[in-house]
Amino acid sequence: MARIFDFHAGTVRWITPAASHGIWRVAAIATTDGGDSSPGLHALGQAVMAGDVYGKGLLPLQPAYAFQIIAASAKHTILREGAGARGDTTAPNSEVFSELSVDIPEMDAREIDPARHQHEIKSWPLTARIDARDFAGVSWRLEFPVNHFNYRNTGPGQNEFQIETGPVIVPRALLVSSAGEPTDGFALAYVYCNDVQRVDLAILQPGGRAPAGCEYGRVARLERIKLSLFA
Repeated sequence: MARIFDFHAGTVRWITPAASHGIWRVAAIATTDGGDSSPGLHALGQAVMAGDVYGKGLLPLQPAYAFQIIAASAKHTILREGAGARGDTTAPNSEVFSELSVDIPEMDAREIDPARHQHEIKSWPLTARIDARDFAGVSWRLEFPVNHFNYRNTGPGQNEFQIETGPVIVPRALLVSSAGEPTDGFALAYVYCNDVQRVDLAILQPGGRAPAGCEYGRVARLERIKLSLFA
């Protein structure tokens, strides 16, 4: 048995100076025990459309935009995308909230081999874990629910499989390029995987800007990683 995060029970909670309480469901996490800029656990809240909180009229804000939080113990980032978005913002928690906390309980799970264990794959839900090192040698662990899973039997005890899920948060330190792309912070990405040693990512461009009108316009591959699947 292994220990994985229980995304159904995980929450990010905040209290504003005006005593308004907010609770988010957790969509994905990234953890590391090394590096100077982003130690610890970072939790991605589920995206919602912005509204006039506690308003008396029509509640959806116009022009519309979606937002979600990446929360850590000391600071947070609010990601915004859409016509009404004013850009992403990062700030120390103490400057915005009276309190911000992340609570993601763990639970027991069975690790399965997606290329072999067809009968266990049918146990739903599934959680994926990616262990990788960035270009500075810092270890990262990404963990997230699997939203869509494909598999087919190709012989006795053998499967082809493909995971398609997201969005998840990916440390930019894993995505650094020779062009000198910034390595701090996180990117949102959809995950594609049919090999336990590599994953492909469709990455949201900073501020929602992407070529040809495609929000998730950049594609990248992470290799020499380890993907684990849990039921």
